[in-house]
Formats: sequence, C-alpha cells, structure tokens
Amino acid sequence: MALKIYTDSLQMIRDLRSTLNSIARQDQDLARQMRRALASIPLNIAEGEGRKNGNARIRFQTAMGSAN
Repeated sequence: MALKIYTDSLQMIRDLRSTLNSIARQDQDLARQMRRALASIPLNIAEGEGRKNGNARIRFQTAMGSAN
C-alpha cells in the first residue's frame, strides 16, 4: 500500500515545475539544487516504505529534510 505522502510529493514536483523554470532563468545552480532536492523526496519516501528494518525512519527523515 502506497503512502499518500508519496503521491502528494509527486504532485508537489509537478506544481513547482513553472516556479523552478522561473528560478532557473535567474540562477541555474539554485534550480539544479532544488531539482535534486525535489527528486530525493519521493525516492526516499519509496525507499523508506519498502524497508522492513530500522532504516525506514532514516529515509523518511531524509525526505523531510529535502522537503524543508
């Protein structure tokens, strides 16, 4: 069962696409950094959801840090 936050994180990425394009016109490096951070959010959520050991919490915390 997929966590709702995973779907929400994908929607957030879609919603921020035009904002990132605007930022990229002013600062390419910042836009690249933001894209990497945004990509890591759903990746870490998915990895955390798939874990059966104590590392799940670490992945969720990493995703939260990227979102912040």
